[in-house]
Amino acid sequence: MKPLLLALALTQEATERWKPVWFPMDGADYRFGFPFVYRKGSVALKLHPWHVTSHLGDEYAEREGARRIEYSRNELAVGISWDATGSLRVYAEAGWGFIIGDPNDPWRWMAGVEYVDRLLGPDIPEIFLAANATSYKEIDWEVMFNVQAGLWVRPGATPRGFRAGIEYFRGHSPLTQFYRKHDHYWSAGVWVHF
Repeated sequence: MKPLLLALALTQEATERWKPVWFPMDGADYRFGFPFVYRKGSVALKLHPWHVTSHLGDEYAEREGARRIEYSRNELAVGISWDATGSLRVYAEAGWGFIIGDPNDPWRWMAGVEYVDRLLGPDIPEIFLAANATSYKEIDWEVMFNVQAGLWVRPGATPRGFRAGIEYFRGHSPLTQFYRKHDHYWSAGVWVHF
C-alpha cells in the first residue's frame, strides 16, 4: 500500500457551554471547513478554508441582560506538521480572516505538540498527551493554552476512532461569544473521528 500523499476532508465542530443547573445553554460555536493536506514523508502541509459562527443562548441573554456579539469568521489557514518520531508530532498554523465580523481582527496563530503511543502495552488503547497554544490579534495576542490527556481507540495508525480524556484550559474563552472573558477550567470529553 502506498502512503497517502493528498487528502481533502470535511471538518465539522459544535462547541457549546451549558450551565450545570437546569442545563440552559449559554452559547455555541458552529464551525466547518475543508482542509486540503499534502504529505511527503514525515511532513504534512495544510491549506484550510473554514467558517465559524457564534450564537448566544436565549436563557443566558435573559438572565444576564447580554446582547449577542456579531462574531463570525471566514478564514484561510496554512499549517505545517512534522512527525518527529512515530509517536511525537509538532505542528504550527497561521490564519487570516478574509471575511470577519465587527469585533474580529484578521490574524491568528496556533502551535502545539502531541504524543500518542501504547504506553500501557500492546493490548491497551493508545495514550494521547497534547499541549496547544493559540492566539488572535483581536485579543492583543494573549495566549490561550490547553493540555489534553486520555485514551485513543482506533484501528491501526489511522486518525479514525474515538478519544476519551480530560482537558485543562486557561486564557480567553474559546467560545467566541465570550472571547473577551477569561476562562480557566478542567473538563472531560469524548472526541469522535470518522
